[in-house]
Amino acid sequence: MSEQIVRLRNIINEWNEEILESSLSRIWQHIEEPDRSFGVMSAFRGEFSWNENEERHAELKHVVREMGYGYIEMNGGYSGTDGFVLELSLFLPEISKSDLKELGRRYEQETVIYKDADFFGLIEVATGSVWQEFVSGSGRENITLKHPEIFKEFFSTLLKGSHRGRKFVFTVKE
Repeated sequence: MSEQIVRLRNIINEWNEEILESSLSRIWQHIEEPDRSFGVMSAFRGEFSWNENEERHAELKHVVREMGYGYIEMNGGYSGTDGFVLELSLFLPEISKSDLKELGRRYEQETVIYKDADFFGLIEVATGSVWQEFVSGSGRENITLKHPEIFKEFFSTLLKGSHRGRKFVFTVKE
């Protein structure tokens, strides 16, 4: 895993010029404001090498731009069947649910995160069923910034900005 972390840090340094300025507060605004929508997804797949996944990530960024959307680059981690997995992902402001699901299918993703005025949660791409709902419109309760036990299972971080590297998770709805 340390080799992946070194490679991820190298990627971050190479992309510094390219990546749009972003911050956790901008993501929080999208969660907090009911009329804002967004999606979160990755092109990474466990059966591909790190290099192949980097290529898929670069292609995803290109496709997203061609579709007319912007993005905020993130990385994240989660505890999977093969141990702890690190991956690059995109926060996609104002993306439509149908476009997000189309991208999820194209990149063979099991799930994507989507939020609009009526919903905020984890959606299974193949069926559209809801796996998990998250809290929105609740101020500081929208995201968790300090919870070491949760971060052992999954987390996201930004790749650039004043909150770069700060771990966070969306708060699960009870």
